[in-house]
Amino acid sequence: MATSQGGSAIASFGLGYAIAAITIAIIDALEAFIPSFSDWLMDTFASPWLHLGVLGILIFLVIGFAGIGRQLDSRRTALLVGGSMVVSGLWIFTSTMILALRGGM
Repeated sequence: MATSQGGSAIASFGLGYAIAAITIAIIDALEAFIPSFSDWLMDTFASPWLHLGVLGILIFLVIGFAGIGRQLDSRRTALLVGGSMVVSGLWIFTSTMILALRGGM
């Protein structure tokens, strides 16, 4: 079974995914805790979710193609991706619950 070695593009895109997921979770949490920030985003972008998707894709692609994180081994990349999924999932769940309780959804 072949595994990815350090210096591969997989590590770079894995790091891009991890940073994109955490960034989206932080922005989502800011929207839950700062209503004026949420209003500004909604006024700036036509859709309340468009900015999150575009930002996530941009971060993922820029870091992936720039080769940032190529020196990471496959185990560290897997831990970054898995950890970012758990942390961002918890943040997004929490901020969504706060918005729902506040009546903002």
